[in-house]
Amino acid sequence: MNRFALALAPLLLVAAAPGNDPVAVPVTLGTGLGDHHSGRLIVFAQKIEPGAKAGDVDIDQFAPNAVTIAARDVPDLAAGATTLVDSTESFPTRLEVLPPGTYRFQAVLDRNTNYNYRGRGGGDLVSNTVDVTLPGKIPALTLSRMLPEVDTKAALAQLPAEKRARIEQGLKRIVPVDFVSPSLSAFWGRPIHMRGSIALPPGYDPNGKTTYPVAYSTHGFGGSALSQEGSAAGMASDMAAGTMPAMIWVYLDESSATGTHEFADSVNNGPWGHALTTELIPALEKQYRMDARPGSRFLTGHSSGGWATLWLQATYPKLFGGTWPTSPDSSDFHDFTNADLYAPNANMYAGADGKAFPLVRDKGKVIASFRQFAQQEAVLGAYGGQFASFEWVFSPKGADGRPVQI
Repeated sequence: MNRFALALAPLLLVAAAPGNDPVAVPVTLGTGLGDHHSGRLIVFAQKIEPGAKAGDVDIDQFAPNAVTIAARDVPDLAAGATTLVDSTESFPTRLEVLPPGTYRFQAVLDRNTNYNYRGRGGGDLVSNTVDVTLPGKIPALTLSRMLPEVDTKAALAQLPAEKRARIEQGLKRIVPVDFVSPSLSAFWGRPIHMRGSIALPPGYDPNGKTTYPVAYSTHGFGGSALSQEGSAAGMASDMAAGTMPAMIWVYLDESSATGTHEFADSVNNGPWGHALTTELIPALEKQYRMDARPGSRFLTGHSSGGWATLWLQATYPKLFGGTWPTSPDSSDFHDFTNADLYAPNANMYAGADGKAFPLVRDKGKVIASFRQFAQQEAVLGAYGGQFASFEWVFSPKGADGRPVQI
């Protein structure tokens, strides 16, 4: 296909079949983005008011039915080639039965297959949006741009000036953690890095005699090494300002290709708890002026990180002096987001009365159910979602080598 044809491709429309006959959205890989790409190809369709302000189309987990998605895995898409995305995998409805109205379509090739965890990000390929009226014609979309990677500089540029200045000052007082774990590397058969950032107290002298208590902090679902760097910088600034006591903070990244590993020893993710307690912490205590007594080691985390620090404290009570988890994930499988996983014929979607288990509420109103979240996650991809992440942490390994589904 020549450049002129590619330039027109986003404007081309493919006739939609009448009634409920199958509908597929053609998606073409534009030029200038590389010869071949693979990943999870996702088409988004959102009903809009005619003349609505321009903007990308993306899911809203607090309004799961607001955007229809259809997706498929693409093992090899060549430049100029076109593939079809139909309703075989779609949520909350099929493309064929979208109610009449004006819709905005957009396609994203999730090259890292981590849309469930981070959404669209650096390296993903994105099309322009196309507005159409249905019933009518389904748009043909062209992947025309690659999203840039977000680094520290780009993340800082998005912050308000006052907060940006605070973080910039803190960045001068932190050091990175990048440790290759022997046990995790043996489990996976390749080097596995444990990453994070350390906030050092003001006046820290690596050659001095003063030692400091240590707090190990980890993030919730969606966090990353980059977000932990920002948290460490903020803490370093607070200690320098005297609003937090002088100690050493270690901000640990618990993200992985499967979601959050939660520093649990898992048959699927590997021995993350063992690696932290017997490899990384001893290595850090040799390198930094840390008070290596149990009473001076503390834990804190939020959401999935809250569960992680609760589990670490309960599993290694002689190593840590205490934990302060906030909003931890469910810690009892007898009430795992309303479901009793130990009950005969346990159902994750509904109770014995047939009523759907709610997952998100706002001011007492149910915004989304467990079923809706799980079905949306399944369409976005097999890896990195919140529920798939639970399976990688907690489930036994299945005959196919993957975690057994909840």
